Amino acid sequence: MKDLIERRKALAALWGGNAEFYGMKLTGSQLKMFVSKTEHLSPGLVNKALDRIQMSEGQQFMPRPNDVLSEIKRGMSLPSSDDAIEMAQKIWDVAAEFGHWINPKSYEKRSDQARRRLDCKTTWAFVQRRGGWGRVVASIKESAYNFTTWCAQVRDALKVSIKKTNQKVLDKISGCESISLEDLNNLGLGNYSPKLIT
Repeated sequence: MKDLIERRKALAALWGGNAEFYGMKLTGSQLKMFVSKTEHLSPGLVNKALDRIQMSEGQQFMPRPNDVLSEIKRGMSLPSSDDAIEMAQKIWDVAAEFGHWINPKSYEKRSDQARRRLDCKTTWAFVQRRGGWGRVVASIKESAYNFTTWCAQVRDALKVSIKKTNQKVLDKISGCESISLEDLNNLGLGNYSPKLIT
């Protein structure tokens, strides 16, 4: 409760200062409305979005909460379905580099190396959901090392995974759940983390 009160105070100060920037003064009820529409966001995230809006060319009017949400979404670089084939290719390449012909049980020992080589939390989270590195390597064997078939299957599974992850992020930003800058960093987006976070 104390955190929520502190967040509301910080957001009220941000929205009040933003109104002054545009030569306006918000009434108490307007300020309360602006805060309530953005209280699910961290003040730091709102501040960064307001700064970006203020620096936009041609921005003459005070932004509304929806403008802030749109700016936050615009500032994010989430993986898309188009990234799925690249991610599948990377998994195959890492498996080939480490010798995917090795027994999957002994191959599991190399999962830390594989995680570092994949260099994307989204891809590694997918590997974990598929049963771990050993299971993914076994799936390559099961496909009789047919790259085209295996990649197509993994690409399709990755597309579903990416869609669900992206929806979860957008739901949080839209206010369906509480979120902070730290929450965004912990969603496993890897190379696709928000551009607004510096």
